[in-house]
Amino acid sequence: TLVYEILGLKTEWAKMLGYDNYADWCLRSRVASSTEEIKKMHADIAEKALPIPDEILAYARTGGSNISEELRVYFLLDSVLDGMFNLCTALFGIVVEEQADNVNGWHRDVRLFHVSNAEDGSHLASFYLDPFMRRFKLGTEFTAPLIAGSSIDGLKPLVYISCKIKTPTWDDDPAYLTLDDTVALFHEFGHALQHLLADVEIGNLSGAHNIEEDASEFVSQMMELWLFEEQFLPVVAKHAKTGETIPPEVMEKLKRERQLRKGRELLHRLVLGSLELELNSGFDPKGDESIIATQRRIAEQYLPPVDIPAKSDMSLLKVIFENNAGGKRTSQYRYLFSEIMSADAFQVFKDAGFRNEQEMKRIGQKFRSAILEKAS
Repeated sequence: TLVYEILGLKTEWAKMLGYDNYADWCLRSRVASSTEEIKKMHADIAEKALPIPDEILAYARTGGSNISEELRVYFLLDSVLDGMFNLCTALFGIVVEEQADNVNGWHRDVRLFHVSNAEDGSHLASFYLDPFMRRFKLGTEFTAPLIAGSSIDGLKPLVYISCKIKTPTWDDDPAYLTLDDTVALFHEFGHALQHLLADVEIGNLSGAHNIEEDASEFVSQMMELWLFEEQFLPVVAKHAKTGETIPPEVMEKLKRERQLRKGRELLHRLVLGSLELELNSGFDPKGDESIIATQRRIAEQYLPPVDIPAKSDMSLLKVIFENNAGGKRTSQYRYLFSEIMSADAFQVFKDAGFRNEQEMKRIGQKFRSAILEKAS
């Protein structure tokens, strides 16, 4: 009863403010201009994704492989960080250096890094990295500003990145990452770049503060894409004991696993985005179709049979209402929306040729000045 009341009040409120529905009110400050634009995006993606390929159906039934864990020996934390920082030097003209002493972190595992311009050495920003899981720590990856940069106040950005990498057994043991850990680290550093390189006068308009909700995953998802390029993956993936780069056949297996996983993930994104849009624009709380029936109808439209929730399972609705309560309103579509943007941007680098250092630098500097420094 409560969820129907919430949906009815949202519609009533939106109409009082001059909008046709709650979703339209949410889109007033987004890149996407209307619910119709989002529906068209979903339809265009669905046209290519459906019917579901047999290999994705099989992948969903088995739950995928354990390759992420198997590859842990290839991903050492320090090697991954070095590769990621060197990539940012080549693309965005920055240098990242660690401060070893007087870190003043909130835990002994916390590390402090400083970011400077490669050209003149001028200090730009700093960030803390809290890499490992531990008791009482939030069990997810996230990035947030501690100090927002402001040219008026002369403040430099200070950011923290929190990950959930498995803690080494002994203090002198190396820190191994799973493939998922590595992807998450690149993803979160993409978010961090939006704070670290923002060049704005007022701190409250920097970083994620000034980025449209449906573009919030743009940079982070683009950073992920570098990991799966043949020219870059061997830079960060080296065997911990032999130093050998990851073999080509393992790289192919890894890329295939990601392709299947992303295919399954895309279907889930379609369901969540379509369901949320339906609830906030077309659903009638007083109509004949229940909210559970709406969830099942949309899930059956997109998901593999094994992933369709049971009639008593409200997990998809729970995700949407929890996100709405947390301030992310009509925003499930943002993952696919941002992913399209990130793929387009990455393709510009790819078309120029990854081995063309001058073009990489030129495009990277343009991306820095147009996107990262503007913080929008």
